[in-house]
Amino acid sequence: MPPRRACDVCYKRKIQCCIQVPGNPCDWCHHHDLTCTFAREKQIKKKEQSSLDAAAIDNILRRIERLENAQTHCLSQLSPSSIGTTPGAPREGNVHQSNPFRTSPQDFTLDFSASPNSQSQVRHATTGIDYGDAHFLRRYLGRSWYFKGVQILSRTGLQWISSRTGQVEPLQNVVLGESTADVLPLATLQSRLHSLHEDAYALPHESVTLRVLEVFKRSSSWCVFTVLDPLLFQDTMAKAYHSPQQASQSSASRLSAVACIWAFHAAMSRFKDVKNLSLSVVGERCADMAQSLLGLLITECCVETLQAIILLQMYRMSTGSWQSADALLSIACRTVSDLGAHVSRPATRVAPPTSSTEHRQRHSRALFWLCYALDKDMSLQTGQPPLLVGDYCDLTWQEDPSLLDGTRTPWDAGAREPRYLPIDPRLSVIKEKACRMLYSPGAFNTPDSHLLECIRHLDDELEYWRLSLPTGVRPRLSIPRGCRILSPEMSTLRNLQSIRLQLEYHYMLTTIHMAVRRCGASVGDGDLPEDLHSVIHSSVDLSLEASRSTLLFLKEAINVLEEDSIHYIPRYSLVAAMSLFVNVVVHPLGSQAQADLEALVAGTGAIQTIPLRNLSGDETEQIRDVNNFILELVRLGNCALWEAKKNSLA
Repeated sequence: MPPRRACDVCYKRKIQCCIQVPGNPCDWCHHHDLTCTFAREKQIKKKEQSSLDAAAIDNILRRIERLENAQTHCLSQLSPSSIGTTPGAPREGNVHQSNPFRTSPQDFTLDFSASPNSQSQVRHATTGIDYGDAHFLRRYLGRSWYFKGVQILSRTGLQWISSRTGQVEPLQNVVLGESTADVLPLATLQSRLHSLHEDAYALPHESVTLRVLEVFKRSSSWCVFTVLDPLLFQDTMAKAYHSPQQASQSSASRLSAVACIWAFHAAMSRFKDVKNLSLSVVGERCADMAQSLLGLLITECCVETLQAIILLQMYRMSTGSWQSADALLSIACRTVSDLGAHVSRPATRVAPPTSSTEHRQRHSRALFWLCYALDKDMSLQTGQPPLLVGDYCDLTWQEDPSLLDGTRTPWDAGAREPRYLPIDPRLSVIKEKACRMLYSPGAFNTPDSHLLECIRHLDDELEYWRLSLPTGVRPRLSIPRGCRILSPEMSTLRNLQSIRLQLEYHYMLTTIHMAVRRCGASVGDGDLPEDLHSVIHSSVDLSLEASRSTLLFLKEAINVLEEDSIHYIPRYSLVAAMSLFVNVVVHPLGSQAQADLEALVAGTGAIQTIPLRNLSGDETEQIRDVNNFILELVRLGNCALWEAKKNSLA
């Protein structure tokens, strides 16, 4: 049975301490021949004075009140037939014209003006905050939010949130909203198809492509888009620009090269360093050209085709065309398997490559790891089954320490294996295990004891991975307020690696341990057994600390990433914010409720510091949607706090 106080070893390892006979060592120390001691000093937790005072909360509520007043004013200006439009109805036409709650980039600042009586005025009204593209939020939030077996982002879960906050239909747009990102008018499609047929071979001038490539190689963008090999891309350009068109117009090899060039321009158009070139190349048109050619290359299996598919998938994902991005990723996973890159060949195990064929095999293997990582990220976010499964793939990975510690980049001469830096493929393997052990259909039918065992196993693997990283980029267990982990003396590459690894570590820590809230479905509204409650509480504490650290780390990361933060902020900030919000709703009177609300407010403050000058309209809207959603979580969390206080006095 668990003692009243864990021994020193179990306390340090954060595991349950079990002593069968009083006076004997615990099971863990006994089986590992360790001395079971209770010599540490008893820690007394001091309640921290939260800086989120009543004035700050009231400031947020006044912001909500002004938005609702704006909604009422705009609805009064509409025709009677349009007033009855449902909140989840698809938006038509120009977003900026049809949506009265969009603000211009110049207005992208939250105004926290106070109003102590705002809560009573909005208690029985649907929030006026616009969530933008609900599918965009759902994709990053996922559906893996539970409390005692109840899925939070479901109709039943929303009723539970409503009962805890006193708000009618909270977060309904996130659950019921529809996405129109992939829906285009028929006339637009016909116009595009007509122009694509004649211009598919009219590539941007070769000098423009070379200029973009050189800027890309010198920038930090390759850390996100390490799809291209410098030597192989020269061959791709030679096929696309210098093959005799009359003899090769119908050549599948040249078509693949042309599609790869178009997809390259589309993907690069999303990055700050390329945008600063002020070229006339339009990313959406380049993407349409690449996709039209890929339709002709559906049976062509080569590296150029695979690169074009991955680059186009990344572009579609960055523009919010989720359905197109998911379809392209599935094609990429099948193509990389057709190339045989899902299994290692002897040629990929020796260095350096001695022939062009071996070089292509190495690059194909690197593209496999990229597809594998993207596939696992999509599975965790959407709940869809992974396409590249470890049982059918060779997941052995030849580590190159110089790529991990930031002393060399994949573009340097002699780099053995360009990789999806700074993410270690071993972390993607842990993600696949998390998908199978925690979030697969079979995992939802396992008893609580088995679920807890899986969580502890994955936590051990994650910690082993963390400790295997070089100390210069090793993620920290937590990030206290005011602590800085990035140094101006560190190289840009090292800082980028530290940012991504730190965010990924806390994201996985949250993803693994938040599954513990599924426990207790059998007891319903009853109290959990004491032993189960203590184990669950330790996992919840780990996920919450990881979420707080993520939101506190955003400001420091944004200072380095600037506009490129758009590739990081939605995924990590939304998961962290949702984790804290669920805890506030579950324990509104807990000692950490105020601190969690404060962390959420700090997250919105950090998001507002992202520079907007080089971002496109849809990127600006995505940032605003994330900010508004987290702000709504703050409002609902505050409502849960006041509801709990009111009920405690009743």
